[in-house]
Amino acid sequence: MPRPLRLNIVPRTLWNKSLAHFLPNWNEVRDKVCSCGCCAFCDAQTQPNKLHAHEVWKYNDETHTVDLRDIVPVCENCHMVLHFGKANVDGKKKEALAWYCKVNGVPKDIAKHEILGAFEWWRIRSEYPWRFNPGLSVRVEQITGISCAGSTIGNVVYLNVPFSEKDEAKALGARWDMNRKMWCVMKDKLRERPGVFNRWMIPDCDVSVLLNGDEVEPVQGIKPIKEHEAEQTLLSEIMRGI
Repeated sequence: MPRPLRLNIVPRTLWNKSLAHFLPNWNEVRDKVCSCGCCAFCDAQTQPNKLHAHEVWKYNDETHTVDLRDIVPVCENCHMVLHFGKANVDGKKKEALAWYCKVNGVPKDIAKHEILGAFEWWRIRSEYPWRFNPGLSVRVEQITGISCAGSTIGNVVYLNVPFSEKDEAKALGARWDMNRKMWCVMKDKLRERPGVFNRWMIPDCDVSVLLNGDEVEPVQGIKPIKEHEAEQTLLSEIMRGI
């Protein structure tokens, strides 16, 4: 039975804090989730490498905590709907709206109302700091059967190292994470050499935030990942009508 295709937009204060962004063995998790070759929302059959692994989060608007509920395979069309803001920037807003209507079996006016509601929730939730409930690595294992034991989750900090400075970062002890395509450094190394990596540190992007449930403060100075960057651009436009 397919899931309802609904927008559940990540609050701005949680941008850049997803499993896909930080989990060292995300590629393994993604491959396992998508191995069925079937979209969770529309039942479309396709090759596993054509699917996206979509993180399903549950937001508690009283405690401002977030729980991982599932990781599901998503086809390209449903992925376009889930990231409606990016679809707008890409000039695919009408296609995204039409697919939303088709998959959910609703008329356009109902679809517009539901999408507006999703963006209004996004606006409200983006005003608050959020924290992840602890034990995400255990939850990932429960969902996928893939153990995060032995990985560097919680012990590594990712860095924003320009290509021109990669050799310097490597000489200081940073390493290249092939899965994430980012430079990183072990926390022990940070303690051994305080301040050495400060210029490459990414504010509020400590991996321990995801695993230990530390409070997430509003993002300062971080360029949002592409899927979410367009949401704010769309908010004023969507209020004028889709």
